[in-house]
Amino acid sequence: MKLRSLAAALGLLGAIVAAAPAAQAQNYPSRPIKLIVGFPPGGGADSVARLLGQALGERIKATVVVENRPGAATNLGMDAVARAAPDGYTLGLATSNIAINPPLYPNMPYKPKEDLAAVTLVSKGLYVLVVNPNVPAKSVKELIALAKAKPDGLNAAIAGFGTPGHLALAQFNLLAGVQISAVPYQGAAPAINALLSNTAQVLFISLASALPHVKAGTLRMLAITSQEHSKDLPDVPNNKEAGLPGDDIFEWYGVVAPAKTDPKQIAFLSGEIGKVLADKALQDKIALVGAEAAPSSPAAFATFIDGQTRSLGEIVVRTGLKAQ
Repeated sequence: MKLRSLAAALGLLGAIVAAAPAAQAQNYPSRPIKLIVGFPPGGGADSVARLLGQALGERIKATVVVENRPGAATNLGMDAVARAAPDGYTLGLATSNIAINPPLYPNMPYKPKEDLAAVTLVSKGLYVLVVNPNVPAKSVKELIALAKAKPDGLNAAIAGFGTPGHLALAQFNLLAGVQISAVPYQGAAPAINALLSNTAQVLFISLASALPHVKAGTLRMLAITSQEHSKDLPDVPNNKEAGLPGDDIFEWYGVVAPAKTDPKQIAFLSGEIGKVLADKALQDKIALVGAEAAPSSPAAFATFIDGQTRSLGEIVVRTGLKAQ
């Protein structure tokens, strides 16, 4: 009799334990969710995070708090995500840095593939090559010829070490057989100001950052650094049309979570983010910062990150870039 009672008690306990995660998943979210961004306020990543956080919070009836943790090429912010409790209440806005950084920083504090779980891709945006209007080159071919004719005549602004624009410049130099010097700046705005003042003459930057100046005639766009076209500038050649050598380089944003987060929570978040990104009003807001909504499943985003890690990592290795 006692054995039967003990067995029944153990069975009841097991049922309670098994039911706990399910109950937790059903009640999720029950408190604010933190979305960590590895950049300071005001940039493209921060803007997309805040647009997404507000829309997602309204949909799932929870507060989504954007927390900026800039530094070390997003390593500080993403390490905070990797170390957080895997309870679904800490997320990170991932960028191409999680694909670029591993070969640049062999001793980085976390390993993206092992320590982060893919939730969804959020958006993609174009990168472009622009020059100061005083540069006589009207095409990529002419820019290469000018750089070869005057090896010390051109400087390129970069919006930070290890950014997609930095990789684009390094790849361009390597494959075009030129050496346009990189001059680092703390972000897109000061890099563009360097071009506007003719302190630097060449810049690879996001379309969102360049477009107002291109339309104003204060910068000249020579090419898009991928096989896409801009709806705003359909006559600007893509990389193949322009003869721009190398792999596609573009900006992207996605959501990640700590590696051991409950798959049910990840599936829930991915689905809800996909629903808010399907809203035309939010798509239009994201377009204003130069990006296009591109939600995906967790598996598809993980595959995308793997592909970016291979292609961007290969550029780092080929060009010999080293962390500063």
